[in-house]
Amino acid sequence: MEEMEYVEWYCKHLLEVATIDGQEYVFNDLSLTNDDLAESNAKKLGIKKNVFEYELDDNYNNVAPKLNYDALWKLSLYLYQYIYLYPLAVENLPYIDEYMKLVIYAEENENDINALQFHSPKAKNSLVIDNKKLINILMKSIWNEAKTILNNEDYESFDFENVTLKPAKDVVNKTTLDWAFVQELSLFFISYMGGKKLPSSIKNVIITILKVFNNEFFDKRDSALNVRYTKMKYDATKGRIIANQYFIHEHQIFKGNPLGYTYVRNPESLKIRRKFKEMLDNYRKST
Repeated sequence: MEEMEYVEWYCKHLLEVATIDGQEYVFNDLSLTNDDLAESNAKKLGIKKNVFEYELDDNYNNVAPKLNYDALWKLSLYLYQYIYLYPLAVENLPYIDEYMKLVIYAEENENDINALQFHSPKAKNSLVIDNKKLINILMKSIWNEAKTILNNEDYESFDFENVTLKPAKDVVNKTTLDWAFVQELSLFFISYMGGKKLPSSIKNVIITILKVFNNEFFDKRDSALNVRYTKMKYDATKGRIIANQYFIHEHQIFKGNPLGYTYVRNPESLKIRRKFKEMLDNYRKST
């Protein structure tokens, strides 16, 4: 078998094709992956091919079908690049969220704020206000202003130009990415083996690959690996693993072409807006 056979099989049988505005787009063509970049990223993350080969050869040398370690390493490397290092355009925290943070802080610490400090890079000294009456007036004005300038539309707004590109592993929950990685390897083996279910030995292979790429400690017991696979699948079925939890759109199209990244919500922004909305709802109920 040639080294690229697994990747070629994946691209032939498992491409994700979407029809948008009458045109077909392919989003997971692993053959387009930059091989040097994938190898370089693996090296930076401490993912080692010799460890990969040792763990598979030590435990699964006799599984059927017989594994091509070079081909499986390449497929796993490309999938890792596609899933964990996929660039996400993360919305920078906009002013409205900074304002919500200020309102939340003012509300939660209404009786404990004993000073306000203003700082300018041009000024030699900061301005400190410690008069309690003035502090109360300023805090009240912040809260009153919030009730007039914030509306429901603000909770859904997204500044598509105010973003920072980050790899998915720095934004999305690790468990979500791990499950996506396990799913893609599972789909490959099911397709390649021509079956509907995976034997326990292949499930163990998949979890072993996951552990190698995550640089995890190894429990040599096959039962432990199988239990982990089963638990991940069960958690996904029960909604405990949420796929694409920050995505606005699963795929982005710009001027007729797929973008090389996906827009996502800022996780901190989601928390701030959820907390502020709860606080505002409670205020409205009390008035």
